[in-house]
Amino acid sequence: MKRAQEIQQKVFFIAAIGVALLVFSGVDLPQAPLVIILAILVALVGLPHGALDPLVARKAGLWGNPSGLVWFLTAYLALAAMAGLLWVWAPKFSLAAFLAYSAWHFSGDWREWLSQVWRLCAGATIICAPSLLHPDLVAGYFSVLTGEDATALVGVLQWLAIPALVGTIFSAARCTRTHPKVAAELAVLAVAALALPPLIFFLLYFCSLHSPRHLIDTVQGMNRGTATATAAGLTLVTVGLGALFFVLSPSAQIDQRLLQLTFIGLAVLTVPHMILIEHYAAQAGKRS
Repeated sequence: MKRAQEIQQKVFFIAAIGVALLVFSGVDLPQAPLVIILAILVALVGLPHGALDPLVARKAGLWGNPSGLVWFLTAYLALAAMAGLLWVWAPKFSLAAFLAYSAWHFSGDWREWLSQVWRLCAGATIICAPSLLHPDLVAGYFSVLTGEDATALVGVLQWLAIPALVGTIFSAARCTRTHPKVAAELAVLAVAALALPPLIFFLLYFCSLHSPRHLIDTVQGMNRGTATATAAGLTLVTVGLGALFFVLSPSAQIDQRLLQLTFIGLAVLTVPHMILIEHYAAQAGKRS
């Protein structure tokens, strides 16, 4: 596992360097191709780590036979459906909630090295820091997701970003001697969250750090064949349902529809996924 973590960290650092060179060399990637790349990479890299949730639930003791699996999947889909309905009824509230629980969920990437307060600073940095130097872009994306003006929400994120960044940099400094690679990771994330365009930063973080790290942690102790088949099968089902929603969604520009599908889809699926991961982490903590 340690070897896999080291490889994942190297991939993240290499990706960060590559993205920085691309962005700061003056290459201008229009929004439509960027959103298409985002949707493809989230599907290929991001969805598989959540597709293993039924196997994580089995490891956590939530089911052990076919009927238990049916009950688990029913509860999982019911939570996702409720999150989806809430987004239809109260999109701005749902977006604010999505940002909040995403910060909490992303903070789990440093569960092994940081205490709860400091890893929450890292999670909040990921969510809030892009609004400091790119407020108009962030507000525009939020407006596409909610259909409403999101300027006030961006203002809240800007206020939260400062203490989050300070906490993240402080955490990096504390880790310099004991976990230098983690310190470098936190520092790179803080700089990237500030400097990179928001969608490019999200791609960098979600596809080269969060999803691979979670996948590495999840597959420990699993049968590789079962894990591969489960991840591939449920990812294909999810992509198929997403394609159906995309076709049936109200007429709009392709990039806006893909942006909505990608982030609202993540928001809906993150609710049961996060609850499960927190439960599993608590169970693992009791056993250790």
